[in-house]
Amino acid sequence: MEYLGAATPPASLDSNSIVGTFNQSAGDFDAKRLPPVMLAQKYAALMNYKAKDDDAKAALTDAMFKALEKALRAVASPNGRLQSNEYISEVKPLFEVLAAPANAPFIPARAPEALADIAVALADRVGKLTKKDMKDANFNEEYIDYYRNGAVALGALVLEYAKTYQDMIDTKPKQTKLSVPNKLTT
Repeated sequence: MEYLGAATPPASLDSNSIVGTFNQSAGDFDAKRLPPVMLAQKYAALMNYKAKDDDAKAALTDAMFKALEKALRAVASPNGRLQSNEYISEVKPLFEVLAAPANAPFIPARAPEALADIAVALADRVGKLTKKDMKDANFNEEYIDYYRNGAVALGALVLEYAKTYQDMIDTKPKQTKLSVPNKLTT
């Protein structure tokens, strides 16, 4: 068994290297080699202990949302597999880690609309799903209602988090422009 040796202390990571190291794991997640919980844990570790400034936190949160969005768009695509339990358990940890209150200032403004687009795509996809499509994809066509119900459950989850993220965005402190008072002359 190999143990981690005495490593040099980790250097402070800048925004690009934090996102780069996260994206390596996002690629592993996308290839189904990394469980979603581990991707969520890596995001939380980088966010809480490595990202020191708001720019790094915003870039990291954007990268996490992109990973989530990519997974959801793959399911909603015409060739995506609609196995509800698998996909809900796959994306739920990603939704949850992004919904942490400390992440509110960093949730991308596009998140709610992107999630709404995905919910619409799921509905469009399932509305057109036929038994022939099921058979062509090597699924038992008798399970069509199961897959439709799975898509409904996933769509409900997507819309729930679209609302959560919209609420987080709406409660962000607004940037205020400081004004310099006029100089009084005597």
